[in-house]
Amino acid sequence: MTPVTLDTHLREKAEWYVLQNYPEIQEFIDDHKKEIEPTVESYHWMKFNRKNF
Repeated sequence: MTPVTLDTHLREKAEWYVLQNYPEIQEFIDDHKKEIEPTVESYHWMKFNRKNF
């Protein structure tokens, strides 16, 4: 089999496809979302609820 080299854009699209379409990976995606959710919520709260000076 001949190796295939993808440019950065196509490689990123291929990686995204794999991550979105393999059920075995979904558990890791869900865990990651739970892990970062407090950080994202905190960021959004600070960005949109703080008083403008």
